[in-house]
Amino acid sequence: MRIGWIGGLSRDSRRLCVIAERAGHALDTHSGVVHGRGVEEIQAIVSRADLIVLVTDLNSHGGAAVTKRFCRLYGRELLVLKRCGAARFREVVSQLGSPRRAA
Repeated sequence: MRIGWIGGLSRDSRRLCVIAERAGHALDTHSGVVHGRGVEEIQAIVSRADLIVLVTDLNSHGGAAVTKRFCRLYGRELLVLKRCGAARFREVVSQLGSPRRAA
């Protein structure tokens, strides 16, 4: 499963990617900043993800609104969390189960 992570701390990105990869998933991250190419980058992540995790504690209102809008547009599942660190993300990933393998 491809997971999109919008918001949160940029310094946690690598650790979160490792957690997702160990569970057999792929993770794309974005800070949630919408200045410059931010909106286009969020749209790209949402368009290719199966699930979006939106962390609102360190995310602008604009970033959250854009993410929600693109999730509705592309019909993506959205999980909104006020805070989410490595331990909580590990729980989320474990609840997803194993990704399906192509035969």
